[in-house]
Amino acid sequence: MIPDKPTRREVLTGIAAASLFPIASLTAESTASPLCFTSAVEMAQLIRAKKLSAREALTEHLKQIDRVNPKVNAITAR
Repeated sequence: MIPDKPTRREVLTGIAAASLFPIASLTAESTASPLCFTSAVEMAQLIRAKKLSAREALTEHLKQIDRVNPKVNAITAR
């Protein structure tokens, strides 16, 4: 594998993220944390190494849900 060449997963993740955020609507407040596109395995490693807390991971994902859900309407609460 070429080190500077993105993997298929990275490309598809970027495409998926770009489709959720049209260029015109991007602001500093609405951009997603890179943590939201980190795999669960990588997050678990960061948590075990005490470089990330579970609370921080949850907070970033909840922020992402708040940003994205109005467009995708995937999370509902009764």
